[in-house]
Amino acid sequence: VSVLYWRLVAHSLGAWMQPVESLNLQGTLSVVEAEHIVQGLRPFPPDEVGTAAWKDQRFAIEQLNHAAHANAHAKRDDFVMSALVTHEKLPVLLHELIVAEAMRKRVYAELAEPMMAVPTAMYMFGYHESIIVNLLVCVMYHEEAVLGFDDDLPELIDYCWRSCIHTLITARDINDITEMDPKKEMELPESERFARQMRELDVSRALGCVSCLWFCVERLPSLPLAAVNNMLTKNDLVCGFAQLLECEPWVRRGAGATQKFVNGQWKSVNRSDAMLVSIPEAHSWFALHMLLCDRNCRTKYEYTQFRKDIILRVKRRLNETIVDQIPALVDVQRALEELTFMEPPTGTEEKFKSKLLIEQVPRIYGSVEGSHFWARGKSTFAERLTSREAMMQDAQRMSKVFDAMMGEPSE
Repeated sequence: VSVLYWRLVAHSLGAWMQPVESLNLQGTLSVVEAEHIVQGLRPFPPDEVGTAAWKDQRFAIEQLNHAAHANAHAKRDDFVMSALVTHEKLPVLLHELIVAEAMRKRVYAELAEPMMAVPTAMYMFGYHESIIVNLLVCVMYHEEAVLGFDDDLPELIDYCWRSCIHTLITARDINDITEMDPKKEMELPESERFARQMRELDVSRALGCVSCLWFCVERLPSLPLAAVNNMLTKNDLVCGFAQLLECEPWVRRGAGATQKFVNGQWKSVNRSDAMLVSIPEAHSWFALHMLLCDRNCRTKYEYTQFRKDIILRVKRRLNETIVDQIPALVDVQRALEELTFMEPPTGTEEKFKSKLLIEQVPRIYGSVEGSHFWARGKSTFAERLTSREAMMQDAQRMSKVFDAMMGEPSE
């Protein structure tokens, strides 16, 4: 196990730290192989997380993720996206995403020491949720993928906005550089090291969710009424994106240094590059532009004095440098000026206004949260986690995946 573990560490560090051009971007899957994998995807209930079948599908999803990004980088037709839409498997990915979220909150957080003690556990389980989000960011660029979630799209919006709220907006230290010397980090208690690693994953995943939300907002005219109401009423993404732009979670500062979230990683930037717009920042501005300037959004969104105050805070972020990079923000400036002079309805007027809001029941979230697994799940999962046979098999699985990523033949 130890030999495979150190080989795994070397591969993983190399794969994630090297620039994308150095990876095997010819793709690890053919069209037929991707089609076969997609056809075999199925929803796993929480009590099956950690089984051999679940792990096989977990790595199959990672292969699909790698192939989708390879296609995007090479500007080829995305056969992964086409297969997911054709075979109606996007709701399955959403189910796996919500299960992974529930496991992270209910199980992984309480098993920090066993998770850190097992060499493969952090990547096997901790990274799974992020890999699914990474795949969705890649395929949801296409309209058919967004529409492919069908009636379950509101649940995806709920998931993405939960991630943004809990990780990006309500966090106090989101703009602080939290990097630590590796030697000092190894001296921390396992529970604290686990929390730090999960925190980094939460932030990068939430920033990926910002892009998923933009792809949903971009297709708003084509979306069903339930999804539109979800964005404008339930989750109030107009105020939400205004708050995101105000707190700038894609920027970190500390000790004379500035970091920006670029291509999925935090990178130090000099003073001249600090004002360059990053991808999640651009997607936030695009989304706010759509929500504030689109005629249908303006007629359906109900402004109050509270919402008006939050939205107008964005004006301080709309400087000349930003507008030069995204010229369409001139329309946002104009909309904000109009909003400044607009008088929202008073509370008295709202009381006499007839309202009827029909909200769709979250099918997937309800089934996952209602599972009987949570009452006895920790002990069952801990047994699977610490099995020596499972650890050996996990190391072999991961070695094959990283060999494929680096374009090396597996042994």
